[in-house]
Amino acid sequence: MKIKSTLRHALQGIFAAAFIVIFAAVTWWDAGDAESGARTSLLSGTKTPGPEQVPIEDVEAHLTCPSQPVLASLGDEEDEDEDEAPVGTFDPDYAPTTGDAESFINAFNSTPEGEKSSQSSITEISEADTTHKTHEFSRSKTLQTIRSDVENPAVLTASEMSGETVTRLAGLRFGNASEGDLRGLAASPCLAVEAEHWLIGGETEPGSSAKLELVNPGDTPATARIDLWGSVGELDPVGSQSVLVPAGERKHVLLEGLVPGESRIAAHVTASGGRIGAAIQDTRTQGLTPGGVDYVTPSAPPAKTQAIPGMVLEDGAAGLRILSPRDEPTNITVHLVTPSGKVEVADLEDREIPGGVVADIPLTGVTDGTYSVVVESDDPVVASGYVDREGEDDRDPNDIGWMPSVPGEKEHLMTLPQEVEDIGFSVNVGALEDDAVAQVRLVTTDGVEDAEQLFLKPRESRTVSIKSKIDNEDVIGVLVEADEPVAAGMALTRDLEPQTIALLPGISPAALDNEATLLFEQ
Repeated sequence: MKIKSTLRHALQGIFAAAFIVIFAAVTWWDAGDAESGARTSLLSGTKTPGPEQVPIEDVEAHLTCPSQPVLASLGDEEDEDEDEAPVGTFDPDYAPTTGDAESFINAFNSTPEGEKSSQSSITEISEADTTHKTHEFSRSKTLQTIRSDVENPAVLTASEMSGETVTRLAGLRFGNASEGDLRGLAASPCLAVEAEHWLIGGETEPGSSAKLELVNPGDTPATARIDLWGSVGELDPVGSQSVLVPAGERKHVLLEGLVPGESRIAAHVTASGGRIGAAIQDTRTQGLTPGGVDYVTPSAPPAKTQAIPGMVLEDGAAGLRILSPRDEPTNITVHLVTPSGKVEVADLEDREIPGGVVADIPLTGVTDGTYSVVVESDDPVVASGYVDREGEDDRDPNDIGWMPSVPGEKEHLMTLPQEVEDIGFSVNVGALEDDAVAQVRLVTTDGVEDAEQLFLKPRESRTVSIKSKIDNEDVIGVLVEADEPVAAGMALTRDLEPQTIALLPGISPAALDNEATLLFEQ
């Protein structure tokens, strides 16, 4: 069974609503007077109505969750079709239950008390099973939750949405292992489907794998084009840059098969025919030593200001990955944002980066701590941050964590993994251009509890430790609400030697908005 798409219902709702509004406007419109600002008749030709918010009734919204961490191999190149992107093979000996390794999806849909909620479900997207098993979330009071051990990618669906529905749907793919080739923490939010994704992270050198995963929850096929940049500029892939993702299915591409031997990569994925979810699984080994695992999730679109929250700097390498898609060089300034304001670092001020080249900028000589990072540039750039947790010598395992730049929003959602031990959680919130008052709220099985109120000046950030339980109730997620746009993200850490870490961006509930804005022009 293919997943029901929102597109057909959304368009029907928009066209129907547009016809009603236009018909009403043409047949009569209250003239009023000019001083009161009331609208006049369209037939008079003196004034047109402004933008109208039109609810779309009975629709669905989707989030896509990536598959569990795996060890990838290109396998036998003779078996690959030159006209298709390389998909490779995966280590059959790895299982998420080996030792203490685990991987699962947690998700929730929180609805304010007294508000109408949508119905939530999870559907596993399996290559072998085209029926795609779907499970409904369990309900308690104003909360719907689910924990699923699915290995494959999955789609979270909010259905029965209407103009009166309040939908705060969020999810998390979580992976955790203290030993083995995939030792480390890996975490990705379940992602909104879009027509365009900027994935700024990963590498394809020997011992590293960058598995690009594409998920299409709609009922029409989508064609994804993959454009790649590296340390010397835009790359010419070995195989096809286009991938057909059938309706209700998923595809993966091993980027080491397209652009081998790259120490740093950035990918731009554009979809036609439908919207898709996209993420990169970044895994590394150093001979027989684990080198780390995490997900690279979409960064904010190109802009002259980028915000990267929750960069936890301590005892290891950390840095920024930045790409200016233009061919010309551009100058950037990097601000490290703390509770006391910006920390200026001389090497990070007015720095030139080449155009069309992926640049890694180390964050060295910086005091340990949690920072929001703000990148300001003369031209639009895309950006992400990375942290490494390194052992004392080459025989010790490492771990990595990626944090994409995030758009400033007034609401951010983050999901906590359930039934895990020895994991620490902290949420970082940074103000952007304006003073902001942010409320950090904890979503529990018993409702939503206020945790801490933050008063932030422009270019200030605060970090709040998050407990996994409150009064014996599990904390399912974190909701950050602010009166002005802020950047928010969460760090997950486990105190092994060396520490394992994953970084999780906040996701805006606005991605599940079920209203359309209709613009009328005279």
